[in-house]
Amino acid sequence: MDAQENTGSAEETTTTENTSAASDVESGGNGAGNGVTAASKEPHRPEVSAATIGRMMGLATASDLMLLDNKIDLLMTRVGNLTTRMERVVSTLNDAPTGSDLERIDVQIAALRTLIKDVLADKVAEKEEKGKSTKLSETIRSSSSEDKSEGE
Repeated sequence: MDAQENTGSAEETTTTENTSAASDVESGGNGAGNGVTAASKEPHRPEVSAATIGRMMGLATASDLMLLDNKIDLLMTRVGNLTTRMERVVSTLNDAPTGSDLERIDVQIAALRTLIKDVLADKVAEKEEKGKSTKLSETIRSSSSEDKSEGE
């Protein structure tokens, strides 16, 4: 058993030597073993939060996501308004006359023009006939009055 105890204490001694060697490496390797480490030589670094590290990496924070969400909601509202306006325009355009409607309207306008010309031509002809008959009756009256005055 003594051999086993000796082996155990030899392992403990080796472990102790390894840790002191590691501390020597950290302290600059002078082998003095005075307990000064490399971490204690550096100035104290403040702790950095995970949120700061995330921001440095470019990750979005909760406030960034809320702002983005609000902007998306505003954009969706505007798109909804534009959709409503476009639906109104489309319904108005659907009510507008199409090509065949315009052709029918053109034919009807041409028929109205022809009818107006015919009515005006008839009225002008009636006036001319009335004017001719008036002139003829005046001529007849004047010639009959001349005949009467000659006969007396």
